[in-house]
Amino acid sequence: MLEQMPSLFDQYEKKLVFSSHKRKTYEAYFEAFCKEQGKLLADMIDLVSAREDKEAAADEVAMCLVDAVNEKYRKWGRVSVKRRTDLGFYLIYYVFPALLLKEEPEGKLLADHIRDTWNREMKERISYADYETIRTSFQDKLLGVIPLKDD
Repeated sequence: MLEQMPSLFDQYEKKLVFSSHKRKTYEAYFEAFCKEQGKLLADMIDLVSAREDKEAAADEVAMCLVDAVNEKYRKWGRVSVKRRTDLGFYLIYYVFPALLLKEEPEGKLLADHIRDTWNREMKERISYADYETIRTSFQDKLLGVIPLKDD
């Protein structure tokens, strides 16, 4: 299961383009992400749930995720700042909300460990929120009055 971790980031650039950050676009992209990666994310949570030492299991999965990013995107010994930033947004918009969606304690534990490992290893400062918080932060209207046109 952990060897499939690099596929979690397939075509992440496309998923970060929300056409002016519209709510409906994000909803559709998030739903597609959950369909594509739901099994892998469920397996990650199940791996943590199955272990007696859940903290150690969450650390292992989080480190595996960071290692997968390093393997897939490292050039000249490191991942570029722009790519790290983009991947951090990808985690925030997709991976963390999908882990929290099932409302399992292991999902939150795993999200905490991924966040902490990412911040430590990638020298970033990211946090996370649940799907509903992120979804409602996108605009449906410009200045609260003019509806944004759907693509």
